[in-house]
Amino acid sequence: MFVKEIIILSELGIPLFYYNFNKRSNDQVSFLLEACYFDQFYKFSRNGFKDNLVCLELSKSRIYFYSHPDSKIYLILRVKNKIKRERKFRNILKKVSLKILNDFSNNFKNCLKDFDGDISRFKCFSYHLENLVSKWKYLKKD
Repeated sequence: MFVKEIIILSELGIPLFYYNFNKRSNDQVSFLLEACYFDQFYKFSRNGFKDNLVCLELSKSRIYFYSHPDSKIYLILRVKNKIKRERKFRNILKKVSLKILNDFSNNFKNCLKDFDGDISRFKCFSYHLENLVSKWKYLKKD
């Protein structure tokens, strides 16, 4: 799988949803720390440099950042580092990310509006996400 993990965060940096495509268990503490770290990095680039952070390259993976144009949520994707036909992959990744953000925003509009800190209500989005990503065959190649 090219896409390893997906994190959806609120504008306040609260991690709302996490999914690991490798099905490896990722304990809640490390997920929260990772989400908060990348949130701060993303916000620093927007506020400090007045520029959008699009991608961070690590030794084994890349981290992509996408924000929803209408709501105040954003998406962090961890993908494999070595990818053939990278331009095509980035274009597809951007389309899929926008679709994920739109679907999440539409499915949980009321929950997001009246968010009380309970992220368990977003867990059911996993099923939708699996179906969505399975349709994008290019993202599933390894």
